[in-house]
Amino acid sequence: MGLLNKILGRPSHDKPFVLLVAGHPAKNSLVPDIVRKPLSEIGSFVAIDS
Repeated sequence: MGLLNKILGRPSHDKPFVLLVAGHPAKNSLVPDIVRKPLSEIGSFVAIDS
């Protein structure tokens, strides 16, 4: 993440922990066609009786 520190002008002891990208790509940009995995493939849920 040193590159982020350089781009943002931050000191080397700052450690970014989240990079949140928001918005839409430019019209002439190349964006990979990524498909989200179904929730059942990445998580599991257990019912807990109270």
